[in-house]
Amino acid sequence: MLVQWTGFETVRVPVTHESRGHGKSGYNFRRLLRLGLNIALSYSDKPLMLVVSLALCSAVLAIGVAAYSIMSYVEGKTQVAGFTSIVASVWLIGSAMLGSIGVVGLYVGRLFNSAKGRPHFVIAEKVGKQ
Repeated sequence: MLVQWTGFETVRVPVTHESRGHGKSGYNFRRLLRLGLNIALSYSDKPLMLVVSLALCSAVLAIGVAAYSIMSYVEGKTQVAGFTSIVASVWLIGSAMLGSIGVVGLYVGRLFNSAKGRPHFVIAEKVGKQ
């Protein structure tokens, strides 16, 4: 992942793996899952962007559910008093909270990337006076 981060050209090399000669792998499912999660979270903010996207989709759905509930209330189809306001408020507040958590996560992710102390640029060669 660091090679991709630096922007160097990468190629795929096909490799034929042999079966394990003896012994057993030290990685069980839990350790492999933790490794994959660390890779996904250390080098990308895509999971955080996914949370924000999910919040936006949830907000659109909440507005639709609230509009449908209001239309049902106006038409007299709602038989439970206060159902419309409860549905609208729960869905809208839930999506707002999810969006807020996503935005805070993006900020924390940026702080984490800056705390790593990686250089902003990788210089291949210096030209001119040094």
